[in-house]
Amino acid sequence: MDTLNDLVGTCDASSSSQNALVGMAQRMNQMDQMIQEGHGIQELGGPSVVPNQMVPVAHAPPMDGLQAPFENLSIEDAQKELETLDGLWGDGDVESTDYSEWFNSLAATYGSGPMGAPALRYNFSENNPFIEKGVRDGLSEMGIGLFHEGRLDEAIWALEAFIQTHPEAPREVMSDMWRWLGTANAENDNDSNAILCLRESTSAHPENIEALMDMGVCCTNELAQNEALTCLREWLKLHGNPEVRGIWEKGEASRMQAGSVFVSNHKQVVEMYEEASRVEQHDSDIFSVLGVLYNLSRQYDMAEAAFSRALELDPTNYSLWNKLGATQANSPSCDGSKRALKAYRKALELKPTYTRAWVNMGISYSNIGLYDLAAKYYLKSLSLNPGANHVWSYLRIALDCLKRPDLAAQVKHHDLNLFRRDFEF
Repeated sequence: MDTLNDLVGTCDASSSSQNALVGMAQRMNQMDQMIQEGHGIQELGGPSVVPNQMVPVAHAPPMDGLQAPFENLSIEDAQKELETLDGLWGDGDVESTDYSEWFNSLAATYGSGPMGAPALRYNFSENNPFIEKGVRDGLSEMGIGLFHEGRLDEAIWALEAFIQTHPEAPREVMSDMWRWLGTANAENDNDSNAILCLRESTSAHPENIEALMDMGVCCTNELAQNEALTCLREWLKLHGNPEVRGIWEKGEASRMQAGSVFVSNHKQVVEMYEEASRVEQHDSDIFSVLGVLYNLSRQYDMAEAAFSRALELDPTNYSLWNKLGATQANSPSCDGSKRALKAYRKALELKPTYTRAWVNMGISYSNIGLYDLAAKYYLKSLSLNPGANHVWSYLRIALDCLKRPDLAAQVKHHDLNLFRRDFEF
């Protein structure tokens, strides 16, 4: 949902290994299709990073998040529960396509809705150097600056320190700081933490439309469809154009009559945004959301067209380029992963420290069987975020496919120096 970078490639690994890759993507509503087609699932990307400006949603499958309904489990917890016999994380009940009970469990894990208090609370970092040194002044500016420099761990520490040491801050300020913290976590490939931050943001300020947009993307990446749709409906409700708000009012009345079944709910939200796109033809955010919504229903051609239009309006948005790439890679097109590489490269030209795009590049290379390049890109992403346990797993699988058991055995040490002799990154 930026999120959800999987690599399911055609390698000499066992079919259970391939399934494990899909499991790591956590897009349960796409698992059956991905397993049959042998495609990896890539995340749309992360939330918007420009204050007071929305960024299109796409991966929370990793488009910056949107691509499949969301899950309430953290990646780490889900991976532990879905271990396969060969030690890789697997898919669980992949034969089944009825996930109603599973979706119902999401609310119990994360909370009742985008405005509700989360069942889980964000865990602040231990041994935060900013707190240990007693830093209080300039933390918000410092955190945002570190974010833009790509120093995400430090940005997270600074933003956490502000939130912990300034409980008296106005609610709008606190909401914005929680949103930035959510953005940093999402770009650090941790949508589950991002969602908890964005919940806090909307709780402090329910009309923070940037947070609602970002939450919709992250929820998509985490396979939380219903909550994603709720966030995206609320975003439309708060749009500055009265005519767009009128579209929401009509759609809401229709939704209440139709009930809350996902198919009906999704169709209604799509229709609302399609109408809004005809009213606001130069609003890149509306087209971005459309791209995310089309991804949820696997309408990849339409999603690609929506993101392409959004990029015509906002060509320097690195998150949008990542969403476009994730859409292309997750499509059933035989050359989807190859086409996605161009979009990912553009995202990295715009922001070389964009961790999620580095991971998605690795996934695409894995999907087309270039495991040496996949490993190189995973290692590059890990040099930016060495704590991404799922990427270490992706690396091990790529090395197994390369028939390098000697290197695969070193992955457990999480030491990048062990790979520098064989890879440049």
